[in-house]
Amino acid sequence: MFSIFKAIKLNQSELDQYYIQKRKQQFEKTNGIPRNIHLHNFFHWVLLPLIKCLRIMNKRKLYICCDKRVKTNKPIIYAGTHIGGVNIETSFEAIKKPCWLFLGDPREIYKNFDGFMLSLNGVISLDSKDKADRKIAKETAIQLLKHKGNLLIYPEGVWNISENLPVNELFLGTVEIALEANADIIPIAIEFYGDNLFVAIGQNIDLKNTEQNKFFINQLLRDTLATLKWEIWEHQGIKKRSTIPNDYHNEFINSIINGNKETSYTVDDVLKTTFVNKNIIQYSDVFEHLNQITPNINNAFLFNKRLK
Repeated sequence: MFSIFKAIKLNQSELDQYYIQKRKQQFEKTNGIPRNIHLHNFFHWVLLPLIKCLRIMNKRKLYICCDKRVKTNKPIIYAGTHIGGVNIETSFEAIKKPCWLFLGDPREIYKNFDGFMLSLNGVISLDSKDKADRKIAKETAIQLLKHKGNLLIYPEGVWNISENLPVNELFLGTVEIALEANADIIPIAIEFYGDNLFVAIGQNIDLKNTEQNKFFINQLLRDTLATLKWEIWEHQGIKKRSTIPNDYHNEFINSIINGNKETSYTVDDVLKTTFVNKNIIQYSDVFEHLNQITPNINNAFLFNKRLK
């Protein structure tokens, strides 16, 4: 039996490969059908009071700005925005109802107590760099929904550290899983302001009520998440530009990356795994040529500066 003591001795790469192989072996035995869904649902109800107590102990306050969910007998995919920190715990507490977590690149949970707690709740893990592992996770999520389980997923795939995008481009997996399992998608937007946590829950997106293709639905989900974020911003009121520090973006990134002492993820990790729409030119690419130019009197206009 694989023990925690053996896990401690393995380096991260060896540990990642061990769990990838373990998930493949499990999939071969079960065809992706999750076991003991009702038992995991029970543990979810047990964990919720612990999550709330931990939040109160850390002097954090949770505000639900809106909750537009409607009752349904269909399985549900809760699709949330992703900005790191305690957004998983915040999502669970806001949703309340049992749901498994769809977790990409779970290297942080292999050796810690959070991983144990998530295993009790129910978690579907995958290594985003392994094609077979991605396929296994997707099929397992579909089987979970078909067997009356619910799912919490972050369709952005990574933490949103953008300077100007309320919601990153979304991976198609969430919509593809929902279509295959005949599940509703309930969008959830999350924002943090210091120790105050704000959540806006949108109305069910019933995929059977639309004849549009998956690309249209994916854009609809992204637009809805952005609208929910706007509702949270409106809840905060108007801020003066003068109150925003000049290096606010760096402070924001630092609060997500360096402020989370339990993570080994870097900004480079986030950028490498962010979904990039090849049909949209990124603003960084537009000005990339400037890095290849040596400023002089003849090209100063390209930099919008005057050389003396």
